[in-house]
Amino acid sequence: MVATKTKPRSRMTVSSYGRKSAQRKRSTRKPRRPKYQLLPPLSPEEYAALRADIAARGIQVAVEVDEHGATLDGHSRTQLAEELGIKNYPIRVVSGLTEQQKRHHVLLVNLNRRHLSCKQKRELVAQELKKSPNISDNWLAKLTGVADTTVTRIRRELESRSAIQKVTRFRGQDGKVYRARSIIAQTARDAQRAQKALRELNGEAPNQAA
Repeated sequence: MVATKTKPRSRMTVSSYGRKSAQRKRSTRKPRRPKYQLLPPLSPEEYAALRADIAARGIQVAVEVDEHGATLDGHSRTQLAEELGIKNYPIRVVSGLTEQQKRHHVLLVNLNRRHLSCKQKRELVAQELKKSPNISDNWLAKLTGVADTTVTRIRRELESRSAIQKVTRFRGQDGKVYRARSIIAQTARDAQRAQKALRELNGEAPNQAA
């Protein structure tokens, strides 16, 4: 009789421990980052300042979502609305964008109001090059707020490590695909002139369209 009473308790104890252990494992997992949250999260100070402002004035800048309800811009505002119990706030629905256009929209909107370090901007460049290796250097430079020479340098670093494939056709801001241009220079001074000329051409001359 004693044995029959202790066995169930033993099984229950092990089962309870297993559940608690699984719960601990689940709780230690990092939450998945939202798909379109491309920029680094706000610092604790920035988050606290935004929280205080929203608590006092509500959400002033509309949260942007796509036609499927995925948040494009306003991840922190959405989170703070939930924390503060705000149920009604402006939401702008954006539709008809490709995945690449959504990422580019997010970069343009956020870089206008976020103050990122040079390192953070370089990380954004590398991140987008890995997603879209064929994006033109000039267009990516505009999206991330860096010099086009910075994009070129990061591209070469990634290519040297086989982190991205080397491409010969690039997609510009207008959506068209263009062949890569090259100029052979014999001197350092000529190379500088060639670089300047190619930057001015933007690699997107109409007669180079594929």
